[in-house]
Amino acid sequence: MTTANRAVFVAALAIAADIGLARVGYGLVLPAIRHDLGGGYALYGAIAAIHVGGYLAGTIAAPSLLRDRARLPRMTAITHALVALFLVVSALAPNALVLTLARLAIGLASGVGIASAVTDALERVAPERRGIASALAWSAIGIALVASAPAGAWTLGEAVRWRIVTALWALPAVAVVLFAWLLPAQPPQREAAADEPFRWRDMLRADNVFFVAAYAGFGVAYLAFMTFAVSAFAARGIGPHAVTLIWAACGVAVVFGSLGVGVVLGSRAHRWALAIPLASGGVGSFLANVPGVAGAMVGVI
Repeated sequence: MTTANRAVFVAALAIAADIGLARVGYGLVLPAIRHDLGGGYALYGAIAAIHVGGYLAGTIAAPSLLRDRARLPRMTAITHALVALFLVVSALAPNALVLTLARLAIGLASGVGIASAVTDALERVAPERRGIASALAWSAIGIALVASAPAGAWTLGEAVRWRIVTALWALPAVAVVLFAWLLPAQPPQREAAADEPFRWRDMLRADNVFFVAAYAGFGVAYLAFMTFAVSAFAARGIGPHAVTLIWAACGVAVVFGSLGVGVVLGSRAHRWALAIPLASGGVGSFLANVPGVAGAMVGVI
């Protein structure tokens, strides 16, 4: 396996650990967490939002922390050691406050860690292969959803089981530490002169503001759906084993969606590359409210 392929594998593993398990998996075990720690859905929704807020803060801080390209693999390893550590802290949390602080730390570390892993991978890959490399890396979210799907039903059996599952989710992050540490540093590269330096206020320009607003709207909807979908299905009487199949189907759909991005961008439909997924998400959210297993299944897909 070439160094570039190894770096793409590390990026995929990092995305699976940080998003597929640590973030999205929170919604999968949320019913068990509530049963164990108590509290209402507003509390646990706030905890999920704080996690994502930490991720956003880490992502914003990442460019300043990742200027030395030779240190990217080390930064990936260090941040994922922190992700693993605070997943264990989450698993041991005696109350919602400790859980909140642990998940904030996971969000901060994963924000920097994913930026580091993905940047390192794409800079090692030839320009013409970066699209497929990115699609493969992000499809790891779906693989993580499929692999973790049985945990939702299993954690409902005993209150302590969500703690076991959360601790086990630290293992992929530990694997990222090991594989990233073994990656050689990138050779020194001459920096290409940018036409214009990036400025945050440019995101508010007229030609960018719609994109920012659309992606922000998607983020809010995605956070709400993936945090509360399993709890909502359970409250509507959908059994644990059916929820497992629904979650796995969602994972399979994520894999196909990630790989399908390249097809859309390479076709005449590229002008609709933002509208297609947003429309799909909106229709899916509506269908997921249709009573019964079929509506939930079609909606998440």
